[in-house]
Amino acid sequence: MHFSAKPELTLEQRLQLRLELLEEQVAELKAANEQLEHRLHTEAKIDPLTGLNNRRGFEHAIEPILHGLPRRPKPEDQRKEPRRQILSILMLDIDRFKDVNDVYGHDVGDQVLRLAGVFLKTQIRNKKDAVARHGGEEFVIAFYGASAADVIRHFKPPGEKYATLRFDATVVHAETPITLRVSFSGGVATHIPGEPYSETIRRADIELLSAKDAGRGRIYKAKDLEPKRAVCVSSGSASPEKT
Repeated sequence: MHFSAKPELTLEQRLQLRLELLEEQVAELKAANEQLEHRLHTEAKIDPLTGLNNRRGFEHAIEPILHGLPRRPKPEDQRKEPRRQILSILMLDIDRFKDVNDVYGHDVGDQVLRLAGVFLKTQIRNKKDAVARHGGEEFVIAFYGASAADVIRHFKPPGEKYATLRFDATVVHAETPITLRVSFSGGVATHIPGEPYSETIRRADIELLSAKDAGRGRIYKAKDLEPKRAVCVSSGSASPEKT
């Protein structure tokens, strides 16, 4: 049997094959690098414990909404679409969260934080609302097209005198399921046209601290765009609470 030898590749052909192989490897490395960059970029905006946006992710999410709000809304625009001209920020803090960690341990504390994230995600109304873990046991929700008074009404259950924001967290402690009543203190402020976002956060945070000082388990409302007096609403006592 006779086998014919394969023709030997020329130097130019060998170089061309080598070049094609290198181009394929470069393309694969570029695709892998893009995937890694995308993952790192995403992870940089996500809180790993709760799966919510972190502070950076929250600011990124609401940035286009803030840029879309008019610095000085025209009266005719407010008459046409009054609720699309505003954004309110609700700052929340789990009451007496330190006591949860001290009594039950940090593992239970982490379970409470995760369940708080799940609960708060159910409180947003549409794709333009946003919720995030702002740090520690503090959370933040942005309500698009809602005033601070609207947010208060959103958390007021039918038949109750005050707005409430609390939930039952079933966690595992010492291999035994237990249920803890978790409540929030909060402060909500409506973004004023032209003010920095950080100022809106500051005003909401002031109301949050006032709510803590007044006894926790309540939401304080900063003044709306209209010259209205700030209103305090209580969600009632709940335990465990944070100092």
